[in-house]
Amino acid sequence: AGDWTCASVVEMSASRSSLTTPTQIQVIEPNATIAVKCDDRIRICLREGDGPTWSCAASFDTKGVPYSLCVVSSTELWVGCQDGSLEVFWHENSSNPGAWCQRGSDVTLKVHTKAVNDIKTLTLPFGQVIVSLSHDKTVRLWQKIARDNGTCAYNATTLKGFNSLLSHLTLFPERQEMAVYSDGCIFILRIDQKEGDSRQITARQVAKLKTGGMICATKLSSNAMAVGFMNQWGASKAESVQVWRRDVESGEWTASEKDAIVGLPNSTWKIFKETSGDGSMELYISGGGGSGPSFMSTWKEAKDGKWEEVE
Repeated sequence: AGDWTCASVVEMSASRSSLTTPTQIQVIEPNATIAVKCDDRIRICLREGDGPTWSCAASFDTKGVPYSLCVVSSTELWVGCQDGSLEVFWHENSSNPGAWCQRGSDVTLKVHTKAVNDIKTLTLPFGQVIVSLSHDKTVRLWQKIARDNGTCAYNATTLKGFNSLLSHLTLFPERQEMAVYSDGCIFILRIDQKEGDSRQITARQVAKLKTGGMICATKLSSNAMAVGFMNQWGASKAESVQVWRRDVESGEWTASEKDAIVGLPNSTWKIFKETSGDGSMELYISGGGGSGPSFMSTWKEAKDGKWEEVE
């Protein structure tokens, strides 16, 4: 039940002497097109028919060193760079899925002063919002404003006041909220339009959860998230994943020992959520680092609320 097999291998370079390392994957079209962030450029990979074979169809360079990646839509791709800039790419040729380019003057947004390490997008009642998070301890909220000539402008709101590096974003669009992770804490922020100005957006803190250590996380539902820890930054619970749940009536977030996955062989780097055939939730946890082993394990939510590892 817990066995995985490799269905396809996609080479990121034409020759093995110049292989590059893929570090992030984003879906552009489900089961058809993906964008891959490598250590030197962005690559577009296509699925060949309905089979398991994928191939690298195109690649393009960015002005800065790519650090993060976000598919804003099937025709718009944002790349966060190490120098703090955001680069916007567009797909304008429907007959060629691999043809992406920059256009006009709105191609590079110089906004952050340090690396942009996470970008995400969410659709709210008042429109689409793009969120960028940086090592400069700021978060930017972006709204796209269409121009008459077909190009776009981007209004940005800057959120400050964080005391440490920002490591991750988790979005809860159903509640117009996002979770920002910084200095062993999770900040829950609600996103709204600025009163009296529909062209501006803002965010206010609605909760602050203390966890300890550098963390990664994933959304489980509109009222739950799983948080993993990384011991490279001194986390006290490095070999565990903790599930936080929000009470629907009070809005309070809590974490219980019963809802924890403990005894992992190393730090957690990624958490993926799936729903099994019987409707229960499954988590795929991968991790590694330091002198410890790399690993990937599968966990299933049992009827009594505890988590059981799938062998």
